[in-house]
Amino acid sequence: MKETDNMRIFVDADGCPVVRQTEEVASKYDVPVTLLCDTNHILQSDYSEVKVIGASADGAIRLERQTIRDVESAADTAAGVRGEIESGRAGVRAASESNLQLKKENDRAGELIRDCQSILRMVRERGASQTE
Repeated sequence: MKETDNMRIFVDADGCPVVRQTEEVASKYDVPVTLLCDTNHILQSDYSEVKVIGASADGAIRLERQTIRDVESAADTAAGVRGEIESGRAGVRAASESNLQLKKENDRAGELIRDCQSILRMVRERGASQTE
């Protein structure tokens, strides 16, 4: 997931002198743009989403509430991704601990094999010395 995946730029486009520059930079980084204008202005864009809101305060309030819902949704998505990352990290830690335990058991098995080989050599040496 890219750092810009949960980003969105909102521009109060009524009389904003840098709308096109904002779109150029946003498109370079693949960040979506929403241009907000009231019913007194007509905007068109090949890149941005254009939202026309009523010139009254009610339109601005509705837009603000929708924006809050969009931000909350993005935050929930980010929290879910963080949870998946933490779950993955826990899995890696568990696998690492399991590998460490297996290594210890393998080392111990190697020691036991060497001990058995040593005992077997001693038995053979004793048997050879008794037959002489």
